[in-house]
Amino acid sequence: MEWMYLILAGIFEITWATTMKLSQGFSKALPTLIIIIGYIASAILLSMALKKKCLCDMDGYRYCWDKCTWCCIIS
Repeated sequence: MEWMYLILAGIFEITWATTMKLSQGFSKALPTLIIIIGYIASAILLSMALKKKCLCDMDGYRYCWDKCTWCCIIS
């Protein structure tokens, strides 16, 4: 389930970052709303993914969320 949270966080991240150009300096309401919702959703989903369990990358490092600090542990 943590990987699903991480994938969804990535999708929301791509969405809000891509929509920034459409907002034309935050002057258009709908793209600005999409940016705000996407940013909040990606932050929440990333937080949920990292609270559950450590995520490992290809080099064998584990990235854990531990009381508001990042820790990098060689597995």
